[in-house]
Amino acid sequence: MSVQAHAGKASGNTNGANTTNARLSSLVLDFGAAAKGDENNPARIEALRFGAPKGQTNYNAEVWLQTSSDLKHWSTIGAAELSWLTNDNGQTLASDRLEFSPQAFRYARLIWRRGVPAEFAAIHAETLPRQSSEPVRETLWIKPAAVKAIENRAGDQPAELIYPAGIALPVEQVSLKLSEPNIVLPVAVGYYVERPSRHTGRTTEWIFQPVTHATFYQITQDSQTRRSGALSIALRHQAEWVIRPLNPAATARPELGLSWQPATLVFLAGGTPPYTLSFGRADATPTSQPLNQVAPGFTPRELARLEQAQAGVLQTGQGAATGNSAATQAGLSARQRTYILWGVLILGVIVLGGMALKLIRQMKAGSDKAN
Repeated sequence: MSVQAHAGKASGNTNGANTTNARLSSLVLDFGAAAKGDENNPARIEALRFGAPKGQTNYNAEVWLQTSSDLKHWSTIGAAELSWLTNDNGQTLASDRLEFSPQAFRYARLIWRRGVPAEFAAIHAETLPRQSSEPVRETLWIKPAAVKAIENRAGDQPAELIYPAGIALPVEQVSLKLSEPNIVLPVAVGYYVERPSRHTGRTTEWIFQPVTHATFYQITQDSQTRRSGALSIALRHQAEWVIRPLNPAATARPELGLSWQPATLVFLAGGTPPYTLSFGRADATPTSQPLNQVAPGFTPRELARLEQAQAGVLQTGQGAATGNSAATQAGLSARQRTYILWGVLILGVIVLGGMALKLIRQMKAGSDKAN
């Protein structure tokens, strides 16, 4: 942030004499309402840097700094010796910085304890970078699937809501957007997992796996609305999510919000475009490399100025359509073992039948010779 002096009308007396300019005694700086920031994350100023007074190559003064939030109550927080010394070669030695402990304030006042007051060419405020306690997240809102899309799922409860999502989303938080003005909805949030079935006639079965239990609400009272916030969970990749109301009579169909921290992919554009980004396998081996190996020698500012790649049309590959879950693979393995066992048994029966047939023929041939 920076502030500069504005030209104003000087006051003076008019007792029949010429108007005389008022002498500068202090400077009041207004950094604006935005300088204070919000209550949880205020902007904290830690230093002021001054530009040499206009038209003065050599200047020296002792300046004290006072701050205020209402222009009524002032407190002194720092002082500095400001000086500019220019030699015959045009080289300048400057002491132009006033440091103090980081403060959040809107107004500042400069008072001269020594030296001639002057308007500085510019005054720059140096602030500490704001650090939010919560990382930046993206949120995808999903409406529940139609009933006909889930009615064939074994084990579903009538009150359950199924939300189709992308398995590539690294979900860290879940939230519900309720449409009813006054509602309290305790639910279990989870997903279905597939496992080999223990029942005859079924190869696999679906079991509900809860992730967390929570109460979401939206209550309006005295023209004020209170809503439940996002709920943090362990990072998960799921193709679909399930909301199971703990009250079976619940009829609400809220939207489900899935939140995650967006990631930036930096890659070396080698070879001939277009390039392909594959995703969708949770058990895939990571191939990412440290940034200093992908873009060695690049500063963060240079990386921010790199060309932005645009995603094309999503193409669903055969691997995504035929990919098997761990439960499906276990069921396939069990069926393969069953087939192998039956094959061994049938082969054994055939061998035993052949041996029996051979013995019968030998016995028949011996009886013929005896006759």
